[in-house]
Amino acid sequence: MEAQCYQRLEAMAVRCDACAHHCTIPLGKSGRCHVRQNRDGRLIFYPGYHVVSVAIDPIEKKPLYHFMPNSRTYSFATIGCNMRCQWCQNAAISQVRGRSLIGKEITPEEHVLSALKHRASSISYTYTEPTIFFEVALETMKRAKAHNLKNVWVSNGMMSACVRHKILPYLDAINIDLKSPRAEVYTTYCDGVLDAVIDNLRAFHQSSVHLEVTSLIIPGVNDSDEDFHGFIELYLNHLGKAVPWHISRFYPAGSMNHLAPTPIERLQRLKSLALKAGIQFVYLGNV
Repeated sequence: MEAQCYQRLEAMAVRCDACAHHCTIPLGKSGRCHVRQNRDGRLIFYPGYHVVSVAIDPIEKKPLYHFMPNSRTYSFATIGCNMRCQWCQNAAISQVRGRSLIGKEITPEEHVLSALKHRASSISYTYTEPTIFFEVALETMKRAKAHNLKNVWVSNGMMSACVRHKILPYLDAINIDLKSPRAEVYTTYCDGVLDAVIDNLRAFHQSSVHLEVTSLIIPGVNDSDEDFHGFIELYLNHLGKAVPWHISRFYPAGSMNHLAPTPIERLQRLKSLALKAGIQFVYLGNV
């Protein structure tokens, strides 16, 4: 499947503009996500319609608490991600370096029919990063819209302006991870770009799309009082007081499986500070 949001360069290289990395990809190589590849001077999303995870979930699992509560959402993902979070619980499908193509081929039409069959009210693009499979997501979103299904993204928030502009006409709700208020946490632990996440948080907040935010609190990474005050300052500066915030408990995973789960007291501390600062909707998750 030929990708969108890319430029052809000299010597048959391409520049992928799907996310904030803007990878320059030589002939025969892949971007950081390992699934957007330069084949013959064209950018190809090689998994195509191959899906590695499909489920019917409660919308609250995304988590979205203020969007179509008590409804069901049809969820799916392909392989690949543009970040490498050291605590990723879905690394088996998000980090696929050197693996053969896996999953079952399911077309956008089939996703919509399955969602309708299971009486879902929406389709969620989730589990891995939908920015990486946005061509498949976008095609599905257009068909979903035609059948009065809502479209939901669960994202790390590092998509490019090109991707954001393409999905906005069809997107109804999004939950974005805010991993830290400090750029060095993104670069050290995630291979991510905080400024891009902030830009997208602000852009979605200013749009008609319903926005909620999730922050996973990890011992020794983003759980100090300094971090907490940074989270709250960033939130108030860019999102205001009414965007729902999900504060989530860390459990050992990935290369951080040696850490203990986040003490509940730390989550309660952040929630208390956030409420005191005026943030209206703060929820604890994974507790």
